[in-house]
Amino acid sequence: MSIDPSINSNHEYSITKDYLKANKPITKNGFKQFINEKLKTYNETSEVELKTKTLSERLGISYEMFRKILNKEKPTKKRDCIIAICFEIQLELNDIDEALRLYNYMPALNTADPRDDFIMDQIPILSPFPSKELNERLLQNGFPELDIHDSRNKNRDSKQMPVINPRYSEYELKVSAHIGYENYYGDQYNSLCTTYDPSQCLITGKMALLDAKTKDRIFLFADSSGYRYAKAFRKDRTSRAGEKTKIKLNRLSETVENIDDYESYFIRLEKAISSEKRKLLHILDDTKNYCSRVSARIIDDSITIFAEQFSYAIPELEEYYLIALSSGKCRLYVYDKSAFMAWYLGEAKYKSCYRTKLPVPVETYESIEEIQSECELDEYLSTIEKRLRNRIRLDAYKQLKPLVDKLYQELKNREVFIQNLEYIYENPAEVLAYYKIETDYECKRDDDTGEICDCLSSREYSLPDGTVVMITLDDLYRAFELGFSDIQEICRIKAKLSSIEAILW
Repeated sequence: MSIDPSINSNHEYSITKDYLKANKPITKNGFKQFINEKLKTYNETSEVELKTKTLSERLGISYEMFRKILNKEKPTKKRDCIIAICFEIQLELNDIDEALRLYNYMPALNTADPRDDFIMDQIPILSPFPSKELNERLLQNGFPELDIHDSRNKNRDSKQMPVINPRYSEYELKVSAHIGYENYYGDQYNSLCTTYDPSQCLITGKMALLDAKTKDRIFLFADSSGYRYAKAFRKDRTSRAGEKTKIKLNRLSETVENIDDYESYFIRLEKAISSEKRKLLHILDDTKNYCSRVSARIIDDSITIFAEQFSYAIPELEEYYLIALSSGKCRLYVYDKSAFMAWYLGEAKYKSCYRTKLPVPVETYESIEEIQSECELDEYLSTIEKRLRNRIRLDAYKQLKPLVDKLYQELKNREVFIQNLEYIYENPAEVLAYYKIETDYECKRDDDTGEICDCLSSREYSLPDGTVVMITLDDLYRAFELGFSDIQEICRIKAKLSSIEAILW
């Protein structure tokens, strides 16, 4: 991030934290210390302890040379070597970027580069040999293999990238991105759980080819779900109007005519789609792009409503404010990056989607009184900057609190739903299929429509501690609306709180 050229009232340049971090001096042993620390963390959490010597063997580098690379006695010029080291110890994206920076300011992974973008999508590879697995995936998707060694062995076996068929010339490539299919007109499911759901991000791409021999036009279509389709507009060999022919291509099919001719082009098209999806996910991950956002989900057996906004009043503070209301208690969290999607998805889904660790708050306030108390102390004890920060945080609390209060009342009054049963299922009984309990409720399906037409109205479940709890259809419907994940959660929370509705405290 560059220096902001604007000058403040004290005639000083405003320099951001990101700029300072990216440009701070690097000590000679900074990279080695960083890797040793991450290797120690990896060994503490892994079942198999990884030694430095084993790491060098996996990369095909002599131990003596590897030690010199780590110490920078003989620094490598191969950026892929540093990336491979990071993959072997299962580093997340921000740690890989930091390792590259520490190694003589090597460029961070960049979504604008298709190969970099593909590598980012593979973080982390949970494999016994991650860099080997990454190499195989790169080659399978038409990218050059990892270039690790400063002196490459010319006799080393290397798979080749798919060859572009010279018979076809590409004359058009278009990739478009949107969240959901009908979100231009609003969320088709009218549910909190789908408004910002990354799985609703569909990226579609089209590539047009011209057959130099027959002058036919071939249109290739693909999307981020892995779907492929080709349509050929074949030139009529007579004087009649052109005839349209369709060819369906399956990813692994060998029986479809000329699929090998198109494979390299599909790979190129899918690279563009992957790059576009990564950009869309980054937009989705930053509340700065939305002004403010509010949503809710079950956290620790309680409906938690949360809202976030960026410090637009003084952007150079680079602060995000997230307020969370749960069990009647309201807390304010201050982050240096957007945390909304981490709260929205939960830890496992967030890490799977963004390949990075959860944001950590730089400050937490248990109540508005705590912020007000700090503001009062600021008048006598704090610097001007701290006084300013606390006043803006107090303002953020006052702006966000009405948003969570409003959503709480709407959830309680059944005006808003985490999962809107009416919009998602025409037949509410399909909730039984959603929770995979059709057998439990002795469901019967209509022979003509295939819909559930009859089932039990309630059923008893036994918990591990011997407690018996009755779950009615109405319980299941309300649990679905409030975002319960499975029947085990429904049973446990009803037994604990006596009713499904009690999760709204």
